Amino acid sequence: MATPEFRIIRLHTRYRRDLTAERTREKQRAEKLLESAAIKLSSVVTDLHGVTGRDIMDHLIAGERNPRVLAQLARARARRKISELEEALEGAEFFTERYMFARSSSPRPR
Repeated sequence: MATPEFRIIRLHTRYRRDLTAERTREKQRAEKLLESAAIKLSSVVTDLHGVTGRDIMDHLIAGERNPRVLAQLARARARRKISELEEALEGAEFFTERYMFARSSSPRPR
């Protein structure tokens, strides 16, 4: 039988694993929702949930639809790919799932 300290460590480890899995599911759900709207952001931005990706997603949720405006939100290395970003964001004009997306990209209460 495990000691009480070891059981606590095991409990915390399982909880952390569950949180990590939940975070991964939410990220994949957000990417799938973008791709279903013909927004291929993940093909240009290395980390969809990095600073540039989050800024673009936040502006999409807020209602911005212009691919040029969204591409100008790029930071750091993504600034070199603005023309590719504009092309990847062409589907943003028809993005109507913003309420589902806002719900998907915000953390869920536990």
